[in-house]
This record gives sequence, structure tokens and C-alpha cells, in this order.
Amino acid sequence: MPEIKCKARLVQKMTTTPPLIYLKNLFSFLFERYQVSESFCYNTFINVGFSRYNLYAIITSACSSFKWVDLYAIATCTSWGICISFHAALLFDPTCFRRIATKMKLSMRTFYVANFVMHVLPCIITLCFRVRYIFWWHGWIASAIHLSWGCIRSRGTMCLDELYVPMTRNAWYFMWTVSVVTEIIVSLSPTGLLQK
Repeated sequence: MPEIKCKARLVQKMTTTPPLIYLKNLFSFLFERYQVSESFCYNTFINVGFSRYNLYAIITSACSSFKWVDLYAIATCTSWGICISFHAALLFDPTCFRRIATKMKLSMRTFYVANFVMHVLPCIITLCFRVRYIFWWHGWIASAIHLSWGCIRSRGTMCLDELYVPMTRNAWYFMWTVSVVTEIIVSLSPTGLLQK
């Protein structure tokens, strides 16, 4: 009987706790047992843009000598979707990069270096180390993962004002559309462009 009550409390906790707080509670043993800084985990894995997860996938693929072809194919799609949609924000708000740099307390030079590393470099890597194969479904999976992250991170609004800077709802929807279309188009790229 106590086991049923415990499961009921866990289900209630999962449904009433925002996802980020739930993840924090789920991995609290790391903070206690291994003395991992809570702010380090939060700022490294939870309170980050999707480009950080994409960079982790690219690094994982590179460390495996690009043997995990499906992971690398999906990361190839998301790399291009992230890069193009991030820079598409300039069409709606030419000041958004300066506002992001100000919010992050970075100089514009540092912001451009970070932008290059997080958004442009993964695309260059996919051009230098072409994926062995890429199919249409890699693009759909990439889009589904990216949209799922956006939905969870924004709590269903798809507006990431809290993570980046405030922009109009139309701007956010435009950037999401650009991302999805790019990820699908990349998966349809002809042999030789992005694949061996």
C-alpha cells in the first residue's frame, strides 16, 4: 500500500512541477553525492539553447570517428537549421544580436566568436566531414527533436523570450518555420553536397 501512495505522489509531482524543476529534482543525487555544482549543471545542461545540445551531438559523433552515422546525420540537419534560423532573426530585429550580447554581458566581439563556435562551426564541420548517408527521415527526426525541445523549453508557446531576448510572436514562428524547412531540405541534399 505505501508503494502505491509513493507512486501517486510521484505522478502528482511530475504533473504539477515544471519540467526544468523536475529535472533538477531528478538529478539532485548528483549535487549531493558527487558535489557537482547545481548552477554548473543548470547552466550546462538545462538553461541552454538547442545549439548546445547540437554541439554535444557533433562532439560525440567526432569522438566516435563519425561511426554513429544516424546521430551525425540528424546533427547535420539540426546544425544547418539552427544556424540559418538563428541568423534569420536579423530580418525581424537587426538589434537582436546586440541585445543578446548585452543580456549575456558580452562584448560584441566575444558574442561573434561564441556565435561562430555555436552556430557556424558545426556547419563547417558537416562540410569538412561529410556524413556517410543521409535520408529524408533524418530531417524529420531532427525537426521533431528541435520542435520538441522548443515546446518543452517555452512551455508550449514556442517563444523563447526568456532564454534569448523578447521578440514578436511572428518572429519566433518565422524562425521555427525556417528551422524546420532547412532541416528537411538538408536531409534531401544530393550526394556530394553534405554526404559522401
